[in-house]
Amino acid sequence: MNRESESRLLEFCAVQHDSFCMDEWLTFQHPDKEELLAACLFLAGVHWFGHKASLLEIAARLQPHSADPLADLVKRTDFNCLRFSTMLRRELTHASVAS
Repeated sequence: MNRESESRLLEFCAVQHDSFCMDEWLTFQHPDKEELLAACLFLAGVHWFGHKASLLEIAARLQPHSADPLADLVKRTDFNCLRFSTMLRRELTHASVAS
C-alpha cells in the first residue's frame, strides 16, 4: 500500500468511526479493494474501533467467495497493521480534542 492509498483509507476510517455507515463502506471508491478489505478485517479485530459485526458483514460482502484470512491480505497488499493502527488512533484522538 502506498502512502496516498493509506491516507485515503485513514481519512475514511476516521470519519466512519463516529458516523458509521455500512453502505459507505460498500460504495467507497478505493482503488484497491483488497486494501479496503484488509482495513475492514483489521478494524473488526480491534476493540477500540467498534462496529465488529458490521465490519465482518462488510468484509463478507466485499469478498463473498474469499476465505482469505487477514494475514494473507496483509502480505499481498503490504498493509502495515501497526502503522495503520497508530496513525488512525492518533487521528481519532486529534479529532476528539479538536471538537
